[in-house]
Amino acid sequence: MMALQLSDDSISKEARRQEIIDGLHEIPAQIKGILMMDKALQQLAKETLAKEKSLLIMGRGYQCELVPLVSVS
Repeated sequence: MMALQLSDDSISKEARRQEIIDGLHEIPAQIKGILMMDKALQQLAKETLAKEKSLLIMGRGYQCELVPLVSVS
């Protein structure tokens, strides 16, 4: 948000700034969509991942939050 404020006086960055603001408005709907998939993802994990002895997840950014959630018995 601070970066958006600092770039407020730059006309050349106006389009990118608007893209970011629009993306921020979409976050609640995206979270709601992911949460609605919760049961399907749990079932998929039970069917495919439960048989595995180890699991490697590689990601970056927001994906790194998945690592603490993964538990393979």
